[in-house]
Amino acid sequence: MSRSVPGNAEPSSLPTDTWISGSRAVKDREEGSQMKKSAMLLVFAVVVSVGIAVKLSTGDEVKGATTPAAPTRINKEFDLAAGSVETVSFTAPGRPGTLSGKWHASGKGGNDALSGFTLTDPSDAVLDSAFKGSSGSFQVKVSAAGKHTFFFENAGKKQTPRHVTLDAEFTPDK
Repeated sequence: MSRSVPGNAEPSSLPTDTWISGSRAVKDREEGSQMKKSAMLLVFAVVVSVGIAVKLSTGDEVKGATTPAAPTRINKEFDLAAGSVETVSFTAPGRPGTLSGKWHASGKGGNDALSGFTLTDPSDAVLDSAFKGSSGSFQVKVSAAGKHTFFFENAGKKQTPRHVTLDAEFTPDK
């Protein structure tokens, strides 16, 4: 069934929903077209936002802006019971760098020595170690991301507790 245009009125002078059979067709088409444009703009905005977020999260530098990676400090002080092992872990980021620092142990009765100090990488490879000492320093290149572990062992003939201080820093390569 068709609708007639009243009188001699031009279809363009009438509201769009009155001059076509199925009065909602033109208006719906215009709204649909506008909705498609809005949806495309929204998708574009999301894609651009995700792209920026990925770019920033991967550590890529923006032109003209340099953000040097800050060193990571590892400071730990603890008491180590006789006959025990204490671990201190540090998670290295995904970039190479240098892990350096020192440790010191003290005990009662003039016996400060630990039976062992070991530093391992995420695959448990030994990066540094010392045996029968009361202090030490280390400087190792770190190339693997992941958990690096310091082991402090207090075993031996004289079973007395020790107080241990670890002061270290990971500095990413530039």
